[in-house]
Amino acid sequence: MNTGYEIPSHHCKRCGKQASPRPTDVISKCRDALFTFVENPEVSDNNNEAERGLRPSVVMRKITGRSRSDRGIHNHEVVMGVMSTWDKQSRDFFAEGMSVVQENMIWVSSYAAEMHL
Repeated sequence: MNTGYEIPSHHCKRCGKQASPRPTDVISKCRDALFTFVENPEVSDNNNEAERGLRPSVVMRKITGRSRSDRGIHNHEVVMGVMSTWDKQSRDFFAEGMSVVQENMIWVSSYAAEMHL
């Protein structure tokens, strides 16, 4: 999620690796947005929904033992994001997915015909 806040990163003094942002930096940069939930009743006061959304991916990663490649991780994130979004919109993942596949097959077929492949 892009909040529009640029949180400075820093490097570990001990090992020199880039470290997570300091909590004080996050609080000072995001101070005006931290209590939005108090002013706006439509904003949740917790991140339970976000945590529940991540759970299937975490469980899958633990069952399989790891993520195998950067490309595989990216593809999995995209598919899980689409599944989560369509679920929240009460859309059937498999029906929607088949529709996307069929549309792309039509496009690929027409492209191949144009290119004489």
